[in-house]
Amino acid sequence: MNFSVCIPTYNRASYLKLAIDTVITQLGDNDELVIQDNCSQDNTESVVRSYLRDSRIKYFRNSENLGLIGNFRELVNNASKEYVYLLTDDDYLLPNAMFLCREFAINSKAKAFKSSYFIYNEKSNTGKLNKYFNLSLYPDDLNHEQIARIYQTAHTFTGLCFSRSLFDYDFFVKYGNVWYPSMLLTGLAKSELGYLDKPTNVHVWENDTFWGIDPNRRDILNDSQIDVLLFLWENNYIDRELFPVMVKHHCLTNHNADNARLHAYVSLKLRLKIRIQIWKREFLDYMVGVASKILK
Repeated sequence: MNFSVCIPTYNRASYLKLAIDTVITQLGDNDELVIQDNCSQDNTESVVRSYLRDSRIKYFRNSENLGLIGNFRELVNNASKEYVYLLTDDDYLLPNAMFLCREFAINSKAKAFKSSYFIYNEKSNTGKLNKYFNLSLYPDDLNHEQIARIYQTAHTFTGLCFSRSLFDYDFFVKYGNVWYPSMLLTGLAKSELGYLDKPTNVHVWENDTFWGIDPNRRDILNDSQIDVLLFLWENNYIDRELFPVMVKHHCLTNHNADNARLHAYVSLKLRLKIRIQIWKREFLDYMVGVASKILK
């Protein structure tokens, strides 16, 4: 099984070199690294060209900036291998990551899967291991709660692995104009999802974003996630039992139980249940913050 490691990039030459270095040491002879440059204005091109003596590295530069979504479409369209591993340009692979992903893809036959990862906060110079489950999960192992949680984790591009067969360029031109094409791809896999409990990457957070949107604009980003969720529901990619569970996980992740666009699909009882869970989580976060201040 061969992999395309796909890196979208824009004006991050200083980060990109590390990302490339951690990938090329792990590529198999028939794997490839695909870099899609969204018309960077820094020295990204010269950084990448120093690696192009390796025929497994493919570099594409847009003649104009296509935005995050357009660049994502071109990136995946240029991937030619059976599976795609998404890696944003400021993140990097951990040793053995590709071996773990290849082994998991072969054994699980999941059409899309996420892995555990380390998150590193540049502003506070802190990090932690992010694990959503304490064991690896194959498609046949999953219940609705687990499917919904794996789907929700796909809001982070890095670490999403998926079968290239899920991607159709014309489909994504028509329906994929959302801030979270990674979530749309995961939804297209329906219940054929998986989770690898071993960490495969370091996700760098709170640095300059290449999205073209302030990551603190939760209103716009939240609406985009709802766009994807409703599209999947209305086009029968999600069944009747799974949909309210996915809505619950969306609301919990985004700390919002009262989005009017979801009211027609979610009972008042479920909205109240979600709101209570959010209150409990916020209260616990508050108490942890108070305790930390006291201990200091």
